[in-house]
Amino acid sequence: MLTYASGAKSGHLPAMGIYPADPTSTAPNPPFIEGRSWVVDLLPYLDQQGTYDRWNKNVAWTDPVNLPLASDLYMEVLACPNDESAFAIPGGLSYVVNAGFGSDTTGAVAGTLARGHNFFDPAFDWNSNGAPAEAPEQQVTFQTGVFWPIFNNGFFGTLCRNKCTAPGKIYDGSSNTLMLAENINAGQTNWANPSLNSAGFML
Repeated sequence: MLTYASGAKSGHLPAMGIYPADPTSTAPNPPFIEGRSWVVDLLPYLDQQGTYDRWNKNVAWTDPVNLPLASDLYMEVLACPNDESAFAIPGGLSYVVNAGFGSDTTGAVAGTLARGHNFFDPAFDWNSNGAPAEAPEQQVTFQTGVFWPIFNNGFFGTLCRNKCTAPGKIYDGSSNTLMLAENINAGQTNWANPSLNSAGFML
């Protein structure tokens, strides 16, 4: 993953999930679609350049173009041998990435996905001053995670774009930070699903 971080994405780790705006919508603030998980952006570094090149980033991972690519491909590096829900199963994924601190995945801010998760929804009142939506407190929440999702639509503007962390910005040091964990026997759908309950873990 550090090889990825040092190259194509300006030193940033991949996002936990990418939620692009629905290209078929004509609304000023179009709804999100469930784009792809962190695994898809790592495919070229997992000897799967061909799969990456065929992936359509403008549609959901469940789209008929993408779903067979994810559902038919088994990558041993993504599955723990003790995980009966993923090992030797095409599309299997045993590992989830650090998605920071939170208490709600219902999408309290209008326009978010029900299973989305970000560093300002819900807002946390870290300094107990009764104003949980302050920018400094959002920054504290942001610093609790490593792999934040990216939401690309008009509702958020630039607030939740390109928020994946760079290794040099992990202030406790990458060797002291939990980046991935095992999600054994969780019934994971497949490695392309960007939802928090499939691709990440939240404290």
